[in-house]
Amino acid sequence: MEQQISIQSFDPEILEVMHRNYPDTELSFLVGDKSLEENMKSLTFTPQIYSPHFKLITDAAMVKAVHKKQMKLIPWTVNMPEDIVFMVSLKVNGIISDYPDRVLEILK
Repeated sequence: MEQQISIQSFDPEILEVMHRNYPDTELSFLVGDKSLEENMKSLTFTPQIYSPHFKLITDAAMVKAVHKKQMKLIPWTVNMPEDIVFMVSLKVNGIISDYPDRVLEILK
C-alpha cells in the first residue's frame, strides 16, 4: 500500500517520522509562508512533493527551483479561475483545489 498513497503535512516532524519509518511512501510538504530555502531547512530530507500556498508561486523561477531539487510542485488551494490559469501556465505538476471541476474545465 505504501506505493499507492501520498501523505501531506504542514508538520515537518510528522514528515520526518514518515520518511524514517515508511521510506517508500510519497510525502508532500505543505507550506504557507517563507521561501523554498527556508522551508526546506526544516527537513533533513527532500520530499517528493513541495506544496506551497499558491500565492507563494509568483513566477517560473520558483517552478524551476523546486524541479531542480527533484520535487514536484503542487500548490494549494487554487480556487479562482484566473489563479488556476496562472498555475497551469507555470506548468506546476498538479493543483490542489476545492473546485476540481474548474481545474478540469481550464485544462480542456
